[in-house]
Amino acid sequence: MKNYIIIGIILCVCCSFDALSQGKNRVAIQTGLFHEWFDKTPIVNSEKVAYGNGPHNAFGGYLNDSWGLLYERQMANNYSLSIEYMVLETTFFNGDFLLEKNPFIVDKDVKILNFNYNHDFDISEKFQLIFGGGLNYIWGTERLFLENYGCGIFGCSTYLPYIRRQNGAINLRAGIEYDVLDWLTIYTNINFLAVVYRENKNNQFSTEIKDYPYKGEKTSKYLKENYNLKNIPSRFDLSWRFGIGINFGK
Repeated sequence: MKNYIIIGIILCVCCSFDALSQGKNRVAIQTGLFHEWFDKTPIVNSEKVAYGNGPHNAFGGYLNDSWGLLYERQMANNYSLSIEYMVLETTFFNGDFLLEKNPFIVDKDVKILNFNYNHDFDISEKFQLIFGGGLNYIWGTERLFLENYGCGIFGCSTYLPYIRRQNGAINLRAGIEYDVLDWLTIYTNINFLAVVYRENKNNQFSTEIKDYPYKGEKTSKYLKENYNLKNIPSRFDLSWRFGIGINFGK
C-alpha cells in the first residue's frame, strides 16, 4: 500500500509540473533542526546521544533533527509546487531502562513524503514571504518503553514494542526566503503537520515475542486505555526548518 501511495503522489506532482509553462526550478537540501511532537519527547536532549549515520544527528544527538531534499517548480503569479522527502532518525534515551518507572518513547525512525502548494509575497527584490499547505505520507517506526517485567536474580525483562507508522497528513507552512544570488537561495520556515489518517491495520505494535498480550491491538487505543498515554503515535509535528537551494531554468 505504501509504495502505491508514494507512486501516486509522485505521478500527481510530475503531471502538475508538465502542465505548467516553463519556469524557475529549485533543488534544495534542508533540515528540521527542532521538532515538537506534543507527545512528551524533548525538543533538545539533555545528553549527547549517538544514533544513525550520515547527516542525521549532525549535532551529536542533542538536537532531534530531520534532513531531506526538496524540488520546487515556480508557477505564474508567484505560486509554486514542491515535493520533498524528509528522514528523521533519533533517540531520546541513553541510559538504564531498569531505572525507569514511567512509559516513554525511546526513539523514532520516520520518513515523510510531502507535496506542497506555496504562494510567495515579495518583501523586496531579494526577500519573500512564503505561505503554503500540502499533503503528506508518513511511514516508519517508533519504539516505546512501557514497563519492566519478570525481574529475577538475572535482571529484568523489558517491554520495548515498536509502533509501525503508516499515516496520511496535511500541513501548513510559513517562512521567509532570501536570494543570495540569482542561482542561490537560503530559507527558513515553520511547518505544522497534522495526521488525519492514523488508525489503519498496519498501525499496530510489532514484536518478535509471540505472546505479547497486546499484539495486534490498535496502538493509540491500547496505550490510552492501559497506560494513559495520549497522542501516541503523535498526530502532530511542529518543526523549524532551514534550507539552501540551487535555482535554475527561466
